[in-house]
Amino acid sequence: YINLLPIRYPNAKTINLQNRKQDVLFHFPTNFEANIKITIPDGFKVKHIPMHYSSINKWFEAEINYSIANGIIKCNARFTLIKRDVALNEINQWNLLIRDFNQANSEQLVLTTSN
Repeated sequence: YINLLPIRYPNAKTINLQNRKQDVLFHFPTNFEANIKITIPDGFKVKHIPMHYSSINKWFEAEINYSIANGIIKCNARFTLIKRDVALNEINQWNLLIRDFNQANSEQLVLTTSN
């Protein structure tokens, strides 16, 4: 099992609403990009590759795409924060979107022996 976590954005987490009384503000513009290549070792084959993920919403644009060609697994990923604030009444919506992103971001590649 290989867990690449191609995007490592510390604010990509759900926001706890308990006792929260104000909006959330992310202080810095954010743009992450990752281009990862993994050579499949001799004697192994790919059993599972994560599905394509894409999300464009009012807060962020994100995409994670895996491909296999000529014995190489490629992962191209990007995350761009568009809107730096989340209104208190929109935190539940943010949480759903960021939960989906984190699930896609933490999907594992699975290699098995090719016996």
